[in-house]
Amino acid sequence: MDPSEWNTNSLGTIPACAEIKLVDYPDAGYFTHNNPEQGEVWIRGDSVASSYFMNDAETAAAFEGEWFKTGDIGEWDSNGHLKLIDRKKNLIKTLNGEYIALEKLESVYRASNIVSNICIYADEQKTKPVAIIFPVEAALKKLAVENSIEGEFDQLVHDAKLNRIVMRELTAAGKKGGLNGIELIEGCVLTDEEWTPQNASFPSIVVRVRVTANNFQTELGD
Repeated sequence: MDPSEWNTNSLGTIPACAEIKLVDYPDAGYFTHNNPEQGEVWIRGDSVASSYFMNDAETAAAFEGEWFKTGDIGEWDSNGHLKLIDRKKNLIKTLNGEYIALEKLESVYRASNIVSNICIYADEQKTKPVAIIFPVEAALKKLAVENSIEGEFDQLVHDAKLNRIVMRELTAAGKKGGLNGIELIEGCVLTDEEWTPQNASFPSIVVRVRVTANNFQTELGD
């Protein structure tokens, strides 16, 4: 980034060693004819790799001629600076054919004081996402006391009544965050086991909570 054009809202100006263009991504409504112009970020130049090392499949998927298809969704701002606004892999197509951005939803719902960590799960066979939540213990216990629900933390996360109350809290947070109908979760699963990148059992936890969420959606139906 050129220091003279420093901008915390974008990636700044494009260096001379690279050329960047935006390419339509119609599935999610990102088009170069939008205002501002939007699309998948493609980049080429002497500073850009020409292939993946000994990986023909990934090379074929990510490169087109001299262009590297980054998978990022960008837009040009009024200063001609590039902003990254989404990522193709973060967009999930739901049953009604519309796309939702998982990271966007997680950031909005994380604003709720009940949420310590959250994983949003969506399925192409379902109309709405669900959430797997590791709650803030103090906040969950406070909510339980306010609603005359007794139990320890590992019991409270499985309490059906408290789960419905947490669901109302999350719905309110989603609406306050400006989420539309298909972005509002239709259910949540609470867990007393935290998952973090430093957690040795992180992969297995993620697999388990995603399976739990999928089963939860199946029980809810459409």
